[in-house]
Amino acid sequence: MNAVVYDGAAPGDDTVATITEHVCVALRAQAYAVQCRRLRAMDVAWCRGCFGCWVQSPGLCVIDDDGRTLAADYVGSNLAVFTTRITFGGHSACMKRAIDRLLCLLSVTMRRDGQYVRHAPRYERMPCLLVVGAAPLDKEEAELFRAMVAAQGRNLHAPRTRAIAVPSPAELERLLPQSLRELEVQP
Repeated sequence: MNAVVYDGAAPGDDTVATITEHVCVALRAQAYAVQCRRLRAMDVAWCRGCFGCWVQSPGLCVIDDDGRTLAADYVGSNLAVFTTRITFGGHSACMKRAIDRLLCLLSVTMRRDGQYVRHAPRYERMPCLLVVGAAPLDKEEAELFRAMVAAQGRNLHAPRTRAIAVPSPAELERLLPQSLRELEVQP
């Protein structure tokens, strides 16, 4: 199975970098072919919100940079993992920039999905999503992060989504195996 890990660590953020490394090692131990994308080292522009990926070149962002690679890796994987510093209950800036560039994976058409109306997926199969956030957390911030990740999973049409909010890499080692089992990733 294929996994892509998007490392949203800012320069000097050793905690998120260590968490990313732990995730990659754990996935390789479970026989995943892992690609790790260090976002801080990639050329990924902010989404322009121009919708060119829907109408001008459907499925392909009009910005010719590494954002195209991020989208191709995402849709080509069985499991996508985002590792990020939790900032005000959400993602780091570089992770947010990368996630926004996944818009091209959705169709311009809308559909009802239970109580929600959202964009239909462009592709038949989308990966499971695991998001690992690092921060010294209080209960309220952790719940906000989990709710945001759940909504993100619905919007990206992930078959299953899990969020792990941890204050340290040591806590991740305890929570990661269970989260991977719960995702029930299929080949």
